[in-house]
Amino acid sequence: MEVRLTPFTRDQSRAFLMRGFSELGISFSGYDKVIDELDGITGWLTLFGNLHGVRGLPMNDALSKVMEEGAKIMVNELNNFLKGRTNRVLYLAVLEALKHVDRWIDIKTYVSFMLRREVDDRVLANALTSLTRFNLIEKYGEGRYRLIDPILRNIKFMDLS
Repeated sequence: MEVRLTPFTRDQSRAFLMRGFSELGISFSGYDKVIDELDGITGWLTLFGNLHGVRGLPMNDALSKVMEEGAKIMVNELNNFLKGRTNRVLYLAVLEALKHVDRWIDIKTYVSFMLRREVDDRVLANALTSLTRFNLIEKYGEGRYRLIDPILRNIKFMDLS
């Protein structure tokens, strides 16, 4: 069985944070900045609320801490995904490419450049499918892909190779 959680919309994110801060009796006005940074990911919004609302970290410090801790969690998840895969560098290059481009042909060009060799269409398609199934990326539109989690945008994937 697979359960997929989709990110909140901006309005849902705002309502989620407002309710949490209201329950804590805290006045908060930085919703737009938090939502822009964490992009509706429930877990990161919850962690931010805990760090800022419960532990009392200033907003920017709480956001930085979410990004730092989130990156550690995501790298750990990514390493679990990559464990035993012979083409680890390909997957990392695809993720790195998706920080900059989203069209299939541009992803192929970017990855081929990074790997200094032409990437076979089937190999790239398989990597994109695997990354989609693992919920690291999503396909939208015709031949377009993007990173799902905003924290992934801050990871230097090629440093993990």
